[in-house]
Amino acid sequence: MEKKKHIMAPGIRELLEKGKYSEITDIIKELFSPDIAELLQSLEHEEIVEIVKIIPRENFPEIFSYLLGEYQILILQDLTTGRLKNILDEMPPDERADLFLKITPDLKKQLLSVMSEKEKKDVEELIQYRENTAGALMTTDFAKVPPQITVEEATSILRKTALKRETIYYIYVTTDNDKLLGVFSLKDLILASESKIITEIMNDHFIKVNLEDDQEEVATVFKKYDLLALPVVDTYGNIHGIITVDDIVDVIEKEDTEDFHKMAAIETIEDEYLKTPFSVVARKRIGWLLLLLVTYTVSTQLLKHYSYALESVMALVFFIPMLSGSAGNAGTQSATLITRGLATGEIKFKQTFQIMKREICMGITLGIILGCLGFMRAYFMHTNPMLGLTIGSSLALVITIATFIGGLLPIFLSKVGIDPAISAGPFLTTILDITSIVIYFQVAKMLLGLAQ
Repeated sequence: MEKKKHIMAPGIRELLEKGKYSEITDIIKELFSPDIAELLQSLEHEEIVEIVKIIPRENFPEIFSYLLGEYQILILQDLTTGRLKNILDEMPPDERADLFLKITPDLKKQLLSVMSEKEKKDVEELIQYRENTAGALMTTDFAKVPPQITVEEATSILRKTALKRETIYYIYVTTDNDKLLGVFSLKDLILASESKIITEIMNDHFIKVNLEDDQEEVATVFKKYDLLALPVVDTYGNIHGIITVDDIVDVIEKEDTEDFHKMAAIETIEDEYLKTPFSVVARKRIGWLLLLLVTYTVSTQLLKHYSYALESVMALVFFIPMLSGSAGNAGTQSATLITRGLATGEIKFKQTFQIMKREICMGITLGIILGCLGFMRAYFMHTNPMLGLTIGSSLALVITIATFIGGLLPIFLSKVGIDPAISAGPFLTTILDITSIVIYFQVAKMLLGLAQ
């Protein structure tokens, strides 16, 4: 299958040059919508326009939904009014709102001219919500019925409206003013007697989220309650839309990407790496690097301060990289574990004492093991037992403290409202570099009898 995808674009290009459109149509018929979207994205602009012309109108909206934003915008500019209307009518409201946030004012004006008043109002409502909130994530295409009708009547309503709904697995019971009263599943509807009233089968104890809830909180709710969709309400309990599980998958991917960037001390890059301008990537990376460079001057000053120790025992300099590297590695391990635990909800702030106790024990255990190895390495290299004891003791202390700091820092940052992901990267290793140098030379002063 992968090989077929790789040769697809050149093959289509050759058929286009020869004008064999019927053969292209036959090929497209055999492909799924995501594969057709992938094919279009591998072609040049002019070639995409030609292919779009031969794709059946009824099939294209689904294909369009799988295209990346930049390709959607590119294609929209070349479509006829009929096709524009077809796509906008079929697009889920949340995806349509996302599209309107990316396009130019001229294109926005063109699209609005072919939309109905209801669709315009829908877009205007959705784009007003803050980014990364439940309101910005929701779709307004959800199945709803009034409370005082029978199951038979509700089934009749759903038959007429289901085609335009994002999902009908959950059906929401609302008043005329859209106050959310309850919810029931399609399974509940099918199994119920046709004469039953909806209030008899609905569940009035349900999970919901608020319009302003952060998308990470929404993702946590989906995971905790194993949901396929979730209603979004305002402070008065009126339903404005629903969030479906496929949207949450996108959120999780986005949040994980942001965390990876923060762990590497990079500002979040929104687009794909190769499609992001070089200057933007450089700007996203330079900020933290400059800050860390300034911080490293502290390490330089410390080494200068302890230069007398290096002059007295030159062998001390050989073990500085080993100590600072080990401290950074141990601290990053702890920070990564705790950061991930905070992200998944496994770790709570109230467990701080328990976590610190565990990390200190872990640090002591790892420190003793690595300290013994450090002692042997220093002793066999220089046949000096006191130097070996200095390296071993320093390594044990450094690993213990690094593990403690690495475990505590993410919890502290989370408590003060800072993303703990930044603690599991260069920011932490810089702190631990400074800490390890101080510990190393203080132990050396004590065990080797060094004086300034």
